[in-house]
Amino acid sequence: MEEKNYLVSGMHCAGCAAKVERAVEGLEGVERVELNLLTGKMTVLFEKPDSPAMERIAPVVEKVGFRLADWKEEPLAGTEREERLEQEETGGSRLVWSILLLVPLMYLSMGPMWHWPVPGGSWGLWMNWWTQGILAGAVLWLNRHYLINGVRQLVALSPNMDSLIAIGSGSAFLYGLYLLVAGMWQGFSVEGMELYFESAAMIVTLISLGKYLERRSYRKTNAAVKGLVKLVPQEALVWHDGAERAVPLDEIRSGDLVVVKTGQRIPVDGMIEEGQAALDESDLTGESMPVDRAAGDRVISGTFNRAGYLKIRAERVGGDSTLARMIRLVEQASQSKAPIARRTGYAISLSLRSLPLPWYRWLGGWLPGRVFPSPSPGQLRCW
Repeated sequence: MEEKNYLVSGMHCAGCAAKVERAVEGLEGVERVELNLLTGKMTVLFEKPDSPAMERIAPVVEKVGFRLADWKEEPLAGTEREERLEQEETGGSRLVWSILLLVPLMYLSMGPMWHWPVPGGSWGLWMNWWTQGILAGAVLWLNRHYLINGVRQLVALSPNMDSLIAIGSGSAFLYGLYLLVAGMWQGFSVEGMELYFESAAMIVTLISLGKYLERRSYRKTNAAVKGLVKLVPQEALVWHDGAERAVPLDEIRSGDLVVVKTGQRIPVDGMIEEGQAALDESDLTGESMPVDRAAGDRVISGTFNRAGYLKIRAERVGGDSTLARMIRLVEQASQSKAPIARRTGYAISLSLRSLPLPWYRWLGGWLPGRVFPSPSPGQLRCW
C-alpha cells in the first residue's frame, strides 16, 4: 500500500468534503480517504504503489466541482496564506455587521410578541415590515457568497450545505418580500401578516458564526503545529573525524554523534554518550524546572539546552523522532472526524427531497385559506 497527500480547494462545508471523499473512494484501487475541511489536506491510501487510481483522482475531484493539487508541507505559505488571513479578517467583520443588523431586526419582528414598544397603527406597521425587509436584505448581501455558491451548486446538480442555506434563507426572504409588495399593490391590511425576514437573516448569521469558529479553531491548531515545528533546529553539529561539522538536519542518520551546546536545541532522539547539561523540556512535557541529564540518559528532540555540553548518539531522526510524531498526531487529530460527520451528504440529500412536502400539503388543500410557507424544512436543516 502507498499513502499520498493532496490539497483540495473550493470546499465550503462538510457536505463538500463528504462529496469529494465519496467520489475518490469510488475509484478502484483506493483503500481509504481522509479529508480535512479546514486545511484542505486529503490523505489517500492506495492498494498498490503504482495504482492507476493516482492518475484518475484529479479528473474525479474536478468533476464534482473542486480543484486538486499536490500537498506541500507548508500549504499556507506566501500568497495563499495571505488570502486565508484576509478571509479570516473579512469573515470576522462580516459576522459583526450581521449581528449588529440582526439585533434591531429581531426586536422589530419579535417585539409585538413580547409586548415591547414598536411602531403601531397601519402606517407604523408598514414601516416596521419594510424596515425588517431592508435589514434582512442587508444581512443577506453581507453573506451573499453562501447564496451564490448554493445556487451554483444547485444548477450543477451537486447541492451542498450552501444550497440548503440558499433555499432556506432565500425563499424566506422572497416570501416576505412578496407579501409586502402584494399587500401594497392590492391594499390589504398588514395586521397579522407573518413574514420571515428574521428567519432568513438568522440562518446566514448563525452559519457565519459557525464558519468563524471553524476558522478560529483551524488557526489555533495551525499555530500549535507551527510552534512544534519551530522547536526543531534546521541544522546540527555532528562530531566527525575529531571535529565538529554543521550539517542540515535531513542529512543526520541514526548512529551519528551529535553535539549540543548551551543555548541550542536537541535535534534528535538519542542517548547521551558524553557530558552533562540542564535541559528545559517544558515545551514537550510541561515540566517548568530544568532537568539534569548526564551520560547514559536518553533525550528527546526539541528540548532546550540551558547550560552544558552534550554528545548524543542519534537513535531516531527526522520523521521518526518524538517531536515529529507529536506533530503528526496533532495533524491527524484535526483531520479526523466523527462517524456521524461522514453522513452529512445523505442529510443534505434527505433535506432537499423533503422540501416539496409543504407545497404538497398546501396544494392538496390540507391547510385551506392559508399559505404554508415552503422555507420551513430548509430552515430546520440549516439550523
